[in-house]
Amino acid sequence: MAAEAPLTVAEGEVLAKLINGFGILGAQMLSRTRPDLCARAIGNLKYCRDAYGDVFKKLHALSRRQGDESPLRLIEDIEIQPADTIGYLRIAQRCLLACAFLGHCAAHLAPASVTPEIAPKEKRLH
Repeated sequence: MAAEAPLTVAEGEVLAKLINGFGILGAQMLSRTRPDLCARAIGNLKYCRDAYGDVFKKLHALSRRQGDESPLRLIEDIEIQPADTIGYLRIAQRCLLACAFLGHCAAHLAPASVTPEIAPKEKRLH
């Protein structure tokens, strides 16, 4: 990642959405307890792909150069639901690999030029 231009903080917000979506999707591929979460995660991932196409192109090129799982390719592939247990496990594995790649990208964000604001209470995790 050092040779490429680092991702911006705004692009980092997209990374967070993708990590969340792939994490939920991978967990649901393993447990199959909440099909509504699975469908919502897929919908959110497709929305991100359509809304942030430029970020996806950047991530796709970077993932191909590094030999990592491409979030763009994975979203295209999850539109076809697996028919067997092996298919579900393969999608779950790819979701984990995509999360690892995206986490690596998030660790190399360009430093923000301004001090970030503290998130409002409704957006805080704790």
